[in-house]
Amino acid sequence: MKLFLLLLARYTYLIVPGKYRRDQNLLPKALRFLPLLGLLCGLCLLGVARLLLAIPLPIAAAALTAANLLLGGGLFLQDLMALVDGGRRGVFPETGETPLLPTDWQERREKAAFRFSKMAAGWGAVWLCVLYIAYLLLLRWRMIGAAPLIAAPVFSRWLLAWLVYGFPAAEPAWLHKGFSKRSFWICSGLSLLILLPLSGLTMLMSLVTALLGVYIFAGQRHFSAGGLDEACYGAGVACGELLFLLAWLLFGSIMV
Repeated sequence: MKLFLLLLARYTYLIVPGKYRRDQNLLPKALRFLPLLGLLCGLCLLGVARLLLAIPLPIAAAALTAANLLLGGGLFLQDLMALVDGGRRGVFPETGETPLLPTDWQERREKAAFRFSKMAAGWGAVWLCVLYIAYLLLLRWRMIGAAPLIAAPVFSRWLLAWLVYGFPAAEPAWLHKGFSKRSFWICSGLSLLILLPLSGLTMLMSLVTALLGVYIFAGQRHFSAGGLDEACYGAGVACGELLFLLAWLLFGSIMV
């Protein structure tokens, strides 16, 4: 429970007791529970969608977009904007063999959120608009349901673990070094258990599309910068979730 609450504190805007925010050195171990965080986010989005079916679709889509941002999408969007801006976020020093974060890491992270160029702001606006349109079309075409709303956050959070484990990281690489193979396989197993009951051809094609898109992004970043940092991880989640939803719309409409 402690590790899961640490994920809530780190990757969402939900209110978590302050004592869980001080255990950031346990974050690499906590990453194994990212699919459960995605499941919680997906269930919340599904609940919002069910509650708003009776109101005008544009308002319902706006509410889903706002809920997505609150449940972590806003943080991942900040990482995407920071990456576009050329900055690196979440890069902290190490002490010995144990990754150690500075005591003011939260303050530094919040200040960094405001240092964005016009290009970064433009990319952020594009991401928000596309997410809103994706939710609006899912509602309008009556494709909204448990499968896309739950699978998208679950798979995108697994992508974060995959990026941490599977790609070289920029120094100090504290997440990469602290995230073990065992933790990655636990994370992958949880993702599989959650996604299997929702599986179908549309989902499979959407998963492959999102995975391929994030793989190309991560490979290019590795080639150009020599390794991935935390901004890359968050940007990968933001892009992966959006690619999944767009692919769901495409393949779902074709296969109807």
